[in-house]
Amino acid sequence: MSIAKLIKVAENEVGYLEKKDDNPKYLYDKKANAGRANVTKYWADLKPSYQGEPWCNALVNWVFYKVYGLDNAHKLLCCDRFDYYTPTTAQFFKDKNQWYSSPKVGDVVYFKNSTRIHHVGIVVTVTHDYITTIEGNTSPQAGGEDVVANGGGVWGKTYSKKNGAIAGYGRPAYATLCLNFVRRMYRQVLDREPDAGGESYWANGLASGSETGATIAKGFYLGPEYEAMKKSDKAFLTDCYHGLLGRNPDESGYRYWLKPLESGRLTRADVLKGFVDSAEYINQCWRFGIDKGVF
Repeated sequence: MSIAKLIKVAENEVGYLEKKDDNPKYLYDKKANAGRANVTKYWADLKPSYQGEPWCNALVNWVFYKVYGLDNAHKLLCCDRFDYYTPTTAQFFKDKNQWYSSPKVGDVVYFKNSTRIHHVGIVVTVTHDYITTIEGNTSPQAGGEDVVANGGGVWGKTYSKKNGAIAGYGRPAYATLCLNFVRRMYRQVLDREPDAGGESYWANGLASGSETGATIAKGFYLGPEYEAMKKSDKAFLTDCYHGLLGRNPDESGYRYWLKPLESGRLTRADVLKGFVDSAEYINQCWRFGIDKGVF
């Protein structure tokens, strides 16, 4: 699951309004039963006992949870468990040396008042002078760049990078989720350790969404380096199990693919597509934070 997917999920929440009570009939409706009670679906999904509390950090946690799953969301947000107090969640990034003064798309942006960090959002675009964000527990922007830390909905906002209310940016280590998968592909498919340039290219590409589980499969199994190894069909098939699924072949599955591959009824690209489109590979992509993509 890439940064692009994260932003899409966040943008889909724009317009959601907090509710006046926890009537389950309306909790997941964007507009119905709107109120000012800090009751939201984000609390319902993550920590129901916190209904009624400020929820800007709950939105951020919820988006990461929906895109990456609980364990990977914790890793990306530098925590062992979700927290919802913005000074604490900012400190998680600082403790991991993942706190920055200049933004990138996908960063978690923190805002401060005269006392402390008090609000948070997700950076969705960055230009030379401005950032745009998705924030929860805020109000629509009506000109100006005031930070509204306890409004009633999810909205997109725009700020100058020089806005004095910006405390800093927590930067999730998106590429690290993909790194072990990339290394597995080098070791199991190309029979070597990754070179620094290739490792960085694939890990960052998978994290950003410019590369997918489908494109990395094509790049490794159908690329010139693998073709030059002149592996047999049996070895190719074994490599598919080891690289893509992270396990040894099962006997029935191995036979299922090997016979048509050796007879010429299926090409290696056909077999590779079958692996890439399988539910098992989709689960592997989910585990490593990768968009499966289209073969």
